[in-house]
Amino acid sequence: TDVDGAKAFDQWNPHLGANWRWSATPSTYAAWGRTMRYPNRDELLGFLGGASPELRPERATTWEAGVREEWGRTFTGTVSVFRTDVRDEIFFVPPPAGAFAFGTNQNVTRIRHQGVETGWRWAACDPVTLTGSYTFTRTTMETGAFDRHQLPLTPRNQGSLGLEADLGLGLLFTTRTRIVGPRYLLNDLDNTTRGLGAY
Repeated sequence: TDVDGAKAFDQWNPHLGANWRWSATPSTYAAWGRTMRYPNRDELLGFLGGASPELRPERATTWEAGVREEWGRTFTGTVSVFRTDVRDEIFFVPPPAGAFAFGTNQNVTRIRHQGVETGWRWAACDPVTLTGSYTFTRTTMETGAFDRHQLPLTPRNQGSLGLEADLGLGLLFTTRTRIVGPRYLLNDLDNTTRGLGAY
């Protein structure tokens, strides 16, 4: 009875980007943008369906820049840096230790995601192509009691190795292995132990 059905959630979401090819192979790019995400139904209602938190939409400012280089026709490599500053990111905040409750989704005032991503593609021999990537991400809460603590569930290190083989007749065989580093458990906002091991 107290929900304002006429309330509008909107935001100006511009995106700008530029790409510059220096010569035949090397190129660089930079991009900036604004994004928004509404809370979904599960986040609004909570675990038992009786909660109705006043969640605000997530809003973020993103920056990204990178370089790409090709060595002949066989090898391509990329490196990029990124940063996303999120306001009101929706995150499940557990209850205090020992409390009989389920916790609730809340807006965390400021969270910063930043890191470096690399990738490569190598046409090793016809018809086989090898691929790989590595991403380092540092995600920290920037306000409140857990200022500068790492956001749980977000691994700092992850990567992949892949293989593609053109079998002809329109058939392509692909396989990929993904490697993810250790992470803090969801309720470990204090960052005391890395409860989720690498896999």
